[in-house]
Amino acid sequence: MTAIRLADLPGHRLAATVAAAPLAVLPTGSIEYHGPHGPFGADLHLAEVLAQRVADDLAALLLPVVPFSHCPPATRAYTGTIDIAEETLAAYLVDILSG
Repeated sequence: MTAIRLADLPGHRLAATVAAAPLAVLPTGSIEYHGPHGPFGADLHLAEVLAQRVADDLAALLLPVVPFSHCPPATRAYTGTIDIAEETLAAYLVDILSG
């Protein structure tokens, strides 16, 4: 089975695709410090790959990855980490899922 990527879906196929898909997968990642050796987008890339595999296995609708998230205190202080308040993230995700 293969996931259907919402970002690649033409508008005229949306209704039928949503009706046929058992669920949607919303990957969330983060941009945060992973030491001098690691890329800032490590969690972002992992979320995207994992979500793709899950969506493929379930023939689900795959939503675009949310690139910003709430980061742990250990990484917030580092330049380059983009931290989103928990309340802001929760409201944002509700808006996405309501769409």
